[in-house]
Amino acid sequence: FKNNFVSALTQQEYGVYTCPKDKSGSICQEYPSSECADKCAEQCLPTTSSQSAVCKPGTCYNSAEGTCQVGATKGKCELDGGKWFDDPFGNLPQCKQGCCILGDQAHFATKQQCNKDSASLGLKVDFKAEITTELECIILSKSQEEGGCVFENEFQNTCRFTTKSNCQQNLKGK
Repeated sequence: FKNNFVSALTQQEYGVYTCPKDKSGSICQEYPSSECADKCAEQCLPTTSSQSAVCKPGTCYNSAEGTCQVGATKGKCELDGGKWFDDPFGNLPQCKQGCCILGDQAHFATKQQCNKDSASLGLKVDFKAEITTELECIILSKSQEEGGCVFENEFQNTCRFTTKSNCQQNLKGK
């Protein structure tokens, strides 16, 4: 019993402590216990950062921006106004990305990012959740390009300015 007490005291005196936020603004830094109090802007935690609840990696969701930061620490996430989830891989419904159509452009984003971007451009929200990769989104964005479409109408070639997708699918043109 005496040896366990001594080794715990030795770890506390000479071990590694975690500083939730140090004086230079760094988050979840480990310092020797003898230096931690001088370098830390907050109270040092007598544990390693991986064992500290405030430094545990998870996913931080910023609802204003619609962004997810995978591997974010709980302390930093909450400090930045985000909501922290105990999932270091971003497997959250609000982090699911799809293809956001913005006029003749598209980008791979979350639904909330798409809502925000559409509103800032004064466009109707056009979010394709069924598009699950950035490559599919890029390919879809190419179909949103506008130009001249030549198609046959009543046995005559006709031209109309429209999207590539509308030309090929609805007008059966080129």
